[in-house]
Amino acid sequence: MTDDAPQGIVVGSINRLVGRVAPSVIDAVDISAVIEKVDVDALVQRVDVAAVVDRVDISGLIARVDLDALLATVDVGALLTRVDLNQVLAGVDLNALLARLDMAALLEQIDLDAVLADVDLDALLTKVDLGALLARLDLNEILASVDLNLLLANIDMVAMAERAEIGRIVSESSQQVAGSALDLARRQVVGLDVLVTRFVGRVFRRNHHGSPDAPLALRPIVDGQV
Repeated sequence: MTDDAPQGIVVGSINRLVGRVAPSVIDAVDISAVIEKVDVDALVQRVDVAAVVDRVDISGLIARVDLDALLATVDVGALLTRVDLNQVLAGVDLNALLARLDMAALLEQIDLDAVLADVDLDALLTKVDLGALLARLDLNEILASVDLNLLLANIDMVAMAERAEIGRIVSESSQQVAGSALDLARRQVVGLDVLVTRFVGRVFRRNHHGSPDAPLALRPIVDGQV
């Protein structure tokens, strides 16, 4: 028999003794009273939390958690009421956040027609300062990119002329020009006729006072006022 045999017998005896005594001792101990006497804060301060966390397999622990069931028990509304969103957003770098967003993919998921259908465009436009908006636009740059030939090719010039009543305007203008030319010619003829009459009267020494007067509209020409 080796030296380890007596030691093994002693250890086995102690384990059997503890196994018999421990349940009775534990039942006799008031656990609540014991815990009340424990300085939990002092106990926690003596624990190396970082070392404990390092020994914990966080990934394995989370993998065993049913997140859906956990979130189902969370009152999200009550949680958000306790969150200071202004303080949270103050710490967010919005430029960096937007730089990481795929705006094209985001817009593809948005039904713009449905969004615009709910927008009161009249009320929206009343809030827009069109003067300030146009002041920020470089109209020369915009027009430089416009294909005017293509634009004019798509315009119904005949319909535009009809709406502008170009024919009536040209007709009235032509009549006014023709009337003015005719009046001028009549004035010239009447003025010449009067001058000839006066000349003949002086040559033959006729009394000019007996000659008929020119029409009222042409008298300024007769009197030498053109």
